[in-house]
Order: sequence, then structure tokens, then C-alpha cells
Amino acid sequence: MITAEVQTARITAKTMVRPDAGAVAIASASEPLPLILTTGPADVPLAALPWELLHDDDAFLLPPAQVTLTRHIALGRPTPVLRVKPPLRILLIEARPVGVPPLPPGQEAASLQNALAPLLQAGQVVIERLTPPTFEHLAGRLADTDDVQIVHFDGHGGFGALPAFAAAGASGDGSFLVFENDYCEPDPVDAARLAAALSGRQVRLLYASACQTAQAGADSLFTGLGPGLLLAGIPAVVAMQFSVSVAAALAFMQRFYRSLAQGKPLATCLADGRRLLFAPQHGLAWATPVLYLRDKDGDGQLFRIN
Repeated sequence: MITAEVQTARITAKTMVRPDAGAVAIASASEPLPLILTTGPADVPLAALPWELLHDDDAFLLPPAQVTLTRHIALGRPTPVLRVKPPLRILLIEARPVGVPPLPPGQEAASLQNALAPLLQAGQVVIERLTPPTFEHLAGRLADTDDVQIVHFDGHGGFGALPAFAAAGASGDGSFLVFENDYCEPDPVDAARLAAALSGRQVRLLYASACQTAQAGADSLFTGLGPGLLLAGIPAVVAMQFSVSVAAALAFMQRFYRSLAQGKPLATCLADGRRLLFAPQHGLAWATPVLYLRDKDGDGQLFRIN
């Protein structure tokens, strides 16, 4: 199914194209028009489409300066807003296993600290690094003390099973994050394993700075990281539906968290980051980050700091 909201969005976008400018004009709105793509659990083909790239041969119909597109899976009751006594805790996972293409260490951690500097200095936010960056350590850390609201993963991701990872247990149908194991080897963790560790905790957002982690298998929507975690009760997931360059990932992440530090809802944080990437040097990277929200009626206000 495709909801009336999306049908209306497509019609609205087409009728607002200005041929002289070759761009979408959203009726003199100063802020992007929020649109929610709502799909049912069985709507795998529709949910898998990269709707951000909807085009009429002249221009993108949903450019980030005019439209903020978020995804919602119709699952039932939303997760309530969590009231948090400061500090808000972010668990940073920087996975750098051997045998995979190298990623620069420390860059994302430095950008995260820079984006959240005012809140860090005020004691409103704490960034904790998961050491060692293994899945078992993540599960144990959350089981020992349930005080993490955001889990941020910085590393490799993928879709399906890569030959180098097959022995480590990748399912072969769905997206996964590549943790390290005890020997610093790749350990692909799919949506089901990750959901088992995160569900029932205070975690309100998983941010996956890893390529292709928003994709799902052909048979089930919930093999995708976003839908799979929404099903497990996680209110929000940011993931990447395509491969993304390190430069674009860093730029988006820093703008996203800077907006979050200003108290903006997640949908607005997504829009701010996408607008920053809507530039020739980044190509189509602006369409890569995807936000999944469990609550259809909200815009991603997941917690309030008392």
C-alpha cells in the first residue's frame, strides 16, 4: 500500500514545479514541508524505493530545501517520550576490524564532540566510547546499566553477505553493521541480533554511520536495520540507504548533531543535514541518510532533559 499522504505528496510536488526555475516551490514556506512515508510490514517493494530521488526529468520533486521525508512503518503504538535526568548519554562505537577497507580513526568522534561542545561543557551530554567495539560488549554494557539514550555506530555496514564476512555469520538477506570480534576480525550484526541487545532499554535512537544499512531483503522489510529496530520498539533509526563518502558522512553527522543540540526534532535535524549535502561536490549524497520513526504523529522528539 502507499498512503494518501504520499499520493498527495507526489501530486503536490508535481503541481508546484516552476518550469522557469526547474525547482520545486513550496508555496513560499520558510521551512521544509514535512512528509511522512507510511508503509505496512508487507510493503517491501514500495518501502525499498529511494523516494528522495523522485524526479520528473527536469528536477527532483522532493529536494531537501523544500521537503523533509521521513519513513514510518505501521506497527501500532508509538514509544513514549523519555524524560531524562542529565546527562544524556551517547554510546559511541568505532569499529575498525582488520581485513576490510580502512576508515580513518577518530574523525567521527572528533566531529561529534565538536557538534555537541556546548552541551558537553554544560554537563548535559556525555559521550562514552565502547571499548572494545564488539557486539557482546555492547549487549553486556546495556544489560549492566540501562542509561544510554543514543547508540552511535561508526564503521562499515553492508547488505547481504560479503564473502569475507560469511564465516562470521552474516544472514545473507538484509543489512548489517560490522562490529569487531575478540580477535579484531569482522563480525557482521544484522537487525535481529541488534534488536535483541537494544530493545527494552532507554535507547531512543540508533545512528548508523555505515553504508547500505537502510536496505532490506526482498522477502521481509524487517531485515533492514531501520524497520527491524522499529519492530523491536526502538523509536528512531538513522541509517544510510547507499554507500557514502567519508567526507559526506562527516558533514551530515556534524550538522545533524548540531541541530539536535539546539533542541530540534529529528526530522528537522535530518533536513538540516541533507540541505548541507545538497551541493555539487557531494553528488546524490543528500539522499543517502534515511530517518525511520516509530511514531507517525510526531517528528522525532524522543526525549526531554529535565
